[in-house]
Amino acid sequence: MTRCVTSSVILGCLCAVVLLHVTNAQVQLKEPNVCDNATIKNTVGYNPHPRDCTMFVQCFYVTRGKGQPPKVEPVYRSCEYGMLWDHSKLRCLPSYRVDCSNDLCKKGAPFYKHKDPNRCGAYYECVDGKPHARCCPKGQGFHPRRGCIDSASCTDMCPFEDRVPGCKQRPISGAPTKYQQYTDNGKWVTERCPSGRMFSAADCDCSITGLVKVGRVCKPDVKMTFDDGTIRDVSGNNYDVRGENVITHAGAAYFRGDSKLLVQPLRPSEHDEGNLIIKFKIREDARRGYRKPMQALFTNGHCGEEATVLILKVKGQMKGQAKKQTQHFMNMGATSVRMNTTINFAIINKPWTDVIYVFDGVKIEGRVCGAVKRDWCVGDLKQTSCGFQFGYADVMGFSGFIGLMDEIEIYRCKPLDTVINVNY
Repeated sequence: MTRCVTSSVILGCLCAVVLLHVTNAQVQLKEPNVCDNATIKNTVGYNPHPRDCTMFVQCFYVTRGKGQPPKVEPVYRSCEYGMLWDHSKLRCLPSYRVDCSNDLCKKGAPFYKHKDPNRCGAYYECVDGKPHARCCPKGQGFHPRRGCIDSASCTDMCPFEDRVPGCKQRPISGAPTKYQQYTDNGKWVTERCPSGRMFSAADCDCSITGLVKVGRVCKPDVKMTFDDGTIRDVSGNNYDVRGENVITHAGAAYFRGDSKLLVQPLRPSEHDEGNLIIKFKIREDARRGYRKPMQALFTNGHCGEEATVLILKVKGQMKGQAKKQTQHFMNMGATSVRMNTTINFAIINKPWTDVIYVFDGVKIEGRVCGAVKRDWCVGDLKQTSCGFQFGYADVMGFSGFIGLMDEIEIYRCKPLDTVINVNY
């Protein structure tokens, strides 16, 4: 998916593949040894850029004649703004999480300008020796010695305000290296990703961010299925789960409006990648639940602390041509150490509604019944000591959920797209 933009994040190139974490290949002079000792993954090599922390080298090995060594073709690629290459994880991560020896913050700089001349207000601020991506306020530009100063000529969009355009690709369940492309004649055609990549629905492209490291296992920290009529964690991690006024019914948990399902705070884990992914499904009680306009589904602020994660289901009246119609919305919020973001989007109300919440340190994303909404939320998620609470929020104006909830899963790593994508 290629488009032309006047303020591309790529130096010297006006056409870019718009991805969540990785931009398109860079047109640069290749250095002869950049692929030496590359880390091989799925027949493709990876190396850090020799000087630039925001870039990495992808090495392709082209087979030649019999008895001849393969030809090595290096390609320079850039991480998206605010990301640096972490070679130990073979992915771009938020800049403040990456230890890069070439970063200017390690040399004592208080701040430095973003390298793209078309981003006049973008810069990195050094906090405790770590770079944090910033943007000057509107009407200001960044000066390499004075910081943000008034500038009528600086009208470039902050990189954080870019949006991923409408996607004409969709994933194929059980086939992470393939996707379907929507064509002009209204048909979906199956395509295969290049070697070494997997299709990412969030990126709307075959992306290096979708790669899974060898031996990496992403399993839920908490999992509840209620299949045996009990309320407990079946993930194997033995987290304490407590239900207040929650009963099991037909292999699910029933909430009556004053019910709470409490999960203890998560313990430190080597599988914690800084993400938070919450997945569950709900079925409202048509006899009682539809009368409640704002029902709380999830929060982490139930112990007297301010919530930094909140999921609500909202119903409102819209004027139709003949009569008022009820419109259903999903409201999701996240508070990171840098910003507060709320996304609100219309959904199709189904008998069973799958709800997926994704926070990855860069964006918050909601996926409900095929509808997808995302927005920037950069920085680590603000933590609370409350643990998690399903079905209720101690906030004035919100009602408790009334209905069934099932197949609850909580992750701190990124599972495969086949896990967090639900086909409708």
